[in-house]
Amino acid sequence: LIQKVGIRNYRIPFRVWGRGDSVIDTVAKISIYTSLNASVRGANMSRYSEIINGVLSKGLISLAFVRDLLIQIQEELESEDSYIKLRFPYFVKKRSPVSDKESFTNYSCIFEAKCVNDLEDFLLTVEAQYMSACPCSREMSQIDHVGNQIDLFIMKDKKNCLPGWGAHTQRSLGRVTVHFKDPTRFVWIEDLVDIIETSASAPIYNLLKRSDEQYITEQSYINAKFCEDVARDIAIRLDAVSEIDAYVVVTEHFESIHLFS
Repeated sequence: LIQKVGIRNYRIPFRVWGRGDSVIDTVAKISIYTSLNASVRGANMSRYSEIINGVLSKGLISLAFVRDLLIQIQEELESEDSYIKLRFPYFVKKRSPVSDKESFTNYSCIFEAKCVNDLEDFLLTVEAQYMSACPCSREMSQIDHVGNQIDLFIMKDKKNCLPGWGAHTQRSLGRVTVHFKDPTRFVWIEDLVDIIETSASAPIYNLLKRSDEQYITEQSYINAKFCEDVARDIAIRLDAVSEIDAYVVVTEHFESIHLFS
């Protein structure tokens, strides 16, 4: 028994609504699947492609439109079930924290929708990279070679070094998949990005001046977190989002002093 048939990773130009009525132009890989009637030998691949290109002619992709597309797929392909998966980079303008320089940051996203037995399901996955500092390393950096605690202080003259600021840092990745409680209520990608980045030691930027580098380095040191700490903090923030009723959180720190992450 073949349960699903379709086409996958069909690359398309893609326009999607962003928070604040912004419009994001990107490129997506779209996959469409349907159940296969037992009396049918195989699916007509060109009809899947035809439906996708019909979608592109209608402009922006919205949650309501995806719901309509699920129904359209079932009707035109005479299937009981329908499945859609969209993989795309999502671009957000960010300003560096001190110099206020603007640059684009991209986030990997996956939008999944399915209609099975007339029940709709929607999942959104967002990946965001961030900076993490190791609390254990920070603690060790505050002890001198003879075991004495070093008194840390923030000096008013930022040109001077801060004693004891020696925790190792690493680029890290947070991945959040959320399930929509109500198919008519959407969760903004930017909101999930904010949740991941505010749970980290510090966010990262694509354009940094020296003042910005100092700021985020110091911020990550003050806010040092283990991988588990970030995962817990993301979960706490997701619990407060009324539009979702289930989620999965994955955090990964690409260790700078080990060969594993």
